[in-house]
Amino acid sequence: MKRLFFLILLISNLFAQNIDVESYSLKNGMKVILAPNKEVPSICFRIFFKVGGKYESPGTTGISHLFEHMMFNGSAKYKPGMFDKILEENGGYSNGSTWNDFTNYWEEFNSDKLELILDMEADRMKALKLDVENLEQERYIVMEERRLSVDNNPQQKMEEELYANAFVSHLYRQPVIGWMNDLKKISLDDCKYFYKTYYSPNNSVLILTGDFDKAQAKKLIAKYFEKIPRAKIPSYKSIVEPEQNSEKVITLIRKLNFHL
Repeated sequence: MKRLFFLILLISNLFAQNIDVESYSLKNGMKVILAPNKEVPSICFRIFFKVGGKYESPGTTGISHLFEHMMFNGSAKYKPGMFDKILEENGGYSNGSTWNDFTNYWEEFNSDKLELILDMEADRMKALKLDVENLEQERYIVMEERRLSVDNNPQQKMEEELYANAFVSHLYRQPVIGWMNDLKKISLDDCKYFYKTYYSPNNSVLILTGDFDKAQAKKLIAKYFEKIPRAKIPSYKSIVEPEQNSEKVITLIRKLNFHL
């Protein structure tokens, strides 16, 4: 109910500000939202994939976040390192994030580079570089990130334990960054299945805001994305959290090692 209220409030605010917003879908099921705004000579591209921590099977926790890292390591047309290099050379920057319900990527760049960015994004959606080198490089980075941000951070470790114990059945109990033992075991086949299934146009929403011509943007989006085939997305089964009627107390004891 709260989500519906805030969505209605957001839409109402957009109309109140007289912002030109259009939403439509491509033939392959990709949803597109366009909001042109000529006040600033730049464009923000954003794409959401409906996959995150709550979609992961036990044993592959953290694969959504791992994939967020792997998405920046090259595709068929753009070799490793080229994505950020080209973007930064053209006045832009990019990033991504992963949560329980989604994974998203975004770029901000000069207005005249729209076609270039759409080409790069479409190429990594349909032809990401998926090999052992990419997997092992990012696996190591994510494991180090977990050690730094969770295992060696009492506050974050406590938050992880809180979620793990607050939920009994719902997969919100799994950490988005993944359990360390799962991160060690995620295979290349796991990644290929994950990519083929969830990184598909019919499981994504493309959002474009900023200084662009709407008619031209529609043509370019169709040119680069509409031919990417849709995938068969497994139906998500909602998990009903059982009622909890008693207090839970968690005691977290961490041994600190000091070297003098």
